[in-house]
Amino acid sequence: MRGKDGSVPRALDASELDELLGALTGAYEAMRGHAGHAGEEAFLTDDHCIVGIQQLAAVSYRQPLPDLFNAEAEGVEQLKWRVGIVACRLTNALLCKDLSSQPAAAAGQFRFARGLLQTHAIPAAARQLATLADTARSSAGPLSPGLFKAVADYPSTTANLAGYLLSLSVRSSKPDLTRDVLAAVADSSFMEHAGRLVLLLRGSRPPGIAHLRQLASSDQGFAYAYVKACDAVAASTTPSWGAVTGPCARHAAMVVGLTALGELEGEGLGGAACACLEPRLSHWGKTIPLWALARALDPVLPAPPRPITATRLLLRLGFAAARSGGQPGEAPVEAAGAGAGSSSGSGGPVELSSDLVRAGFNALSVATRQLEAHLPWRGPWLGGAADAWRLAAALLMPAGAGSSDANWTSLGSPVWSLLLNCASLTGRFCFAAEPPPAVAAALAGGALPLLERLLRRAGEAPEGLEAAAVAGLQDPLSFGWTLPLLAYGEPVQAAAFVATVIKLLRRAAARGVFPLSTSKGYSVLHDVLFCTQLGTTDPSGTAPPVALSRLGLVLSLALSEWLPVLSRLALQGAAEDEAAWREEQEQRQGAGEQRGTDGEAACTKLQPLFWSFIVALAIPQMQSTLCATLSPAADEVSAAAGSGGAGGSGNADGACARKSSQDSNGGGMEWPLTEVQVEVALDLVGAALRLLQRRRPDPSNHRMLYANAGAGALFLAAMHPREVRALAASGSSNAWRPEAVREVTEVVRRMADDCCSGGAPDAVRSANALATLVRHLDALASQLGRGRPAGREMAASDPLAAALAPLVVSPAEARRRLGVPPACSNPACANLAGDSEAGLRLQRCGRCGQASYCCRDCQTAHWKAGHKEACGGSSGGGSKAG
Repeated sequence: MRGKDGSVPRALDASELDELLGALTGAYEAMRGHAGHAGEEAFLTDDHCIVGIQQLAAVSYRQPLPDLFNAEAEGVEQLKWRVGIVACRLTNALLCKDLSSQPAAAAGQFRFARGLLQTHAIPAAARQLATLADTARSSAGPLSPGLFKAVADYPSTTANLAGYLLSLSVRSSKPDLTRDVLAAVADSSFMEHAGRLVLLLRGSRPPGIAHLRQLASSDQGFAYAYVKACDAVAASTTPSWGAVTGPCARHAAMVVGLTALGELEGEGLGGAACACLEPRLSHWGKTIPLWALARALDPVLPAPPRPITATRLLLRLGFAAARSGGQPGEAPVEAAGAGAGSSSGSGGPVELSSDLVRAGFNALSVATRQLEAHLPWRGPWLGGAADAWRLAAALLMPAGAGSSDANWTSLGSPVWSLLLNCASLTGRFCFAAEPPPAVAAALAGGALPLLERLLRRAGEAPEGLEAAAVAGLQDPLSFGWTLPLLAYGEPVQAAAFVATVIKLLRRAAARGVFPLSTSKGYSVLHDVLFCTQLGTTDPSGTAPPVALSRLGLVLSLALSEWLPVLSRLALQGAAEDEAAWREEQEQRQGAGEQRGTDGEAACTKLQPLFWSFIVALAIPQMQSTLCATLSPAADEVSAAAGSGGAGGSGNADGACARKSSQDSNGGGMEWPLTEVQVEVALDLVGAALRLLQRRRPDPSNHRMLYANAGAGALFLAAMHPREVRALAASGSSNAWRPEAVREVTEVVRRMADDCCSGGAPDAVRSANALATLVRHLDALASQLGRGRPAGREMAASDPLAAALAPLVVSPAEARRRLGVPPACSNPACANLAGDSEAGLRLQRCGRCGQASYCCRDCQTAHWKAGHKEACGGSSGGGSKAG
């Protein structure tokens, strides 16, 4: 390289090169051995060091090769080459560390990276890789050991240059650096030349285990650069895949990954169709090559391999990672068995390497993208979907195993994607004799036990690993994935899943957890109740479909439990907000400010409270055959429609009770709200009306809350007019106030006008339902103002809730019909020990033999709660049940 004055520096002799090699090697080793980032900081805060290393790297990437290839003995050219390799390693060491906690060093690191780009390091390295590949290709047989070592060292250091530059640009949030590095990689065909060299090295390898290690090291360097380049391209605003999809680059990524996969499975890949797979390597780290394989099989890349083959290979990769108990750096593990859930030979729970867990998660994510790209699933794709569920379960390690830094949140994304395919995004549920293909695949793959296990572990350890995975399932806009699984799943599994949700809610209530969204069962409950309210089902003659009947029985196990828990939490949250609001108003008055609301800022903080009311208000309507008619809209607007005049209220309760007891099919039974449940429901509606009047949330963001509050008010006014009148006259903080109903009415009126202006069929339908709701809310507000709310009959329609309501029975009857064993006799049981309620062994009471308990704590709690008086000692035994 020339100096600033254009002069060419003197060439170093052998002794000087040897001295330089020793100095660079010492600096590199010292940097690797330093605790913290002291070594990097010393280099990167000294501009002279930065420039010096940049110049050495620039020379190294341009080191001429012919003399090297003709010399076996140690000489000047060999020393130059070795100096260049160490300079490249030192360059990588300065780029790879995260120095964000050291601002001065981080700034120097960025200047260093920019300087490397200005010296055209990447194009120079690409030309060097191409020259080395030509040399390997021109060799008639294996290269000499010395030459092979020199050539194999180059991709393990040079390929990492692109990877570390891309990693630095992403880590430091420098999109311009990412763009420039990707442009240099693409323009120079860097990855293509590196991949070609990695492939050719396999055919030019001399015998000996040491050369296998050198080959594995070159694989590792290439795989790292390939993964980082794929990730950077995917994250760019205008992805240009040409940098990573050349035939050699992609083939090399697959070969490197397949070799590591064969090692992970403890199998040789000799005799394969591709000669590149012949060497049996021993990778010091399997994870990066496995990631490279998954990237090469990703459907987002152009011209992917045969999709079903790619999906099967990804699942194979995931299962191998899930069942391997080896740590990176160990010898290949023996095959653990053909089953996906097999454990290693230790006979007990294995601790998976967090790196391998990440590789398994990554394979599952890419396999899920392959599945999504080939909907609807038929033939082999159904088996692939079921295997994806099995892989998710296999990656969910035994409780307590694994590393805390495993990326558990990434499990939530593919599971959520698989769940969405089980959902009815249109809101219409058919409940045919056979489940939809996606639902059948989910059930065959063990979706219900997997989801239950996730929820139970998240409930036991709210800050643990599984809770991070469950966080990916807490989408408040979910619609319809739970109901099909419960309708078509094995009754025992469906009942166990519902029981786990109940226990999670009990735990939340016992701890006074609010907002409710912190409870891990919330999204499940939300999905069930929203779908029963908003979803519709096709009429299918006089007899309900078997799946719908089974769903009614499963929900019967839960509805009576959900209302008190949700109500207690929602009312508690409303009371706390009322107190906070009053304090805010007093402070404003003291400061001379005008009274009012805090707008959307306050409402955003209260979003969990709003959702809790939305869900809680749905339960009383679900528990009766007279349901408010809720109509779905394209923009998720819901409304309750009513019909009939303001007739007398004296016989309304009796008429509702008579109607709920009718069942022409002989399958239903009367199960109206109890007196306590009616009281709770009335308080809920009153608190919701007061909350809306107090905070006045933006209707465009809170349509469902306004609609549910209005629909709930009409529903209870129709069924329980006397109780409504009594509450309104009681002076309670939850009393229904005419002005609160009028405010809700005005908001719903505007919602109806907005829907009407849409013009789409669904929007017109919603507008009509909302207009009907407005008409009856107007009447209700007037009647409350006169102190005489009249009952009214709600209109019949085809919402799913109306179809399910006649099928709801008592929990005990539901257990009998489903063939589900008894639950723990402690009504407050919140025991989440184990991975499922299914197969839970209960211990009968030793005195009466009638009550059964899951644990000693439940038996003690129930004894103190009243079983002591009820226990007659009619039979002994203490025998096992369930």
